[in-house]
Amino acid sequence: MKKAVFALKKLVEHRKGLILAFRDKNQPWHKGNPDLPSEMAEGLAQFLSDEVKSLEKIIQSLEGKTDTKCRHPKKYLDKCDDVWYCMNCNEDLPLKD
Repeated sequence: MKKAVFALKKLVEHRKGLILAFRDKNQPWHKGNPDLPSEMAEGLAQFLSDEVKSLEKIIQSLEGKTDTKCRHPKKYLDKCDDVWYCMNCNEDLPLKD
């Protein structure tokens, strides 16, 4: 779950960079026809802004679920691809063989 939250945060960070780029008046798409490219760029920036808001809500709901009170009982430990995890809460564990 923590990896999913991390990936979503990186995606939000990337989308915010795109929003800034689309709204930057120094970009090449704002230098041609002053009306059409600007409107398209602003439309894309607004679309990405709405997507960021949705992703941030998803991140917020997932972060509430990552704070588990699981104590990782030994009977629920399993190993997959050389990584230990708890079958009870599905958290990756920093255990060594």
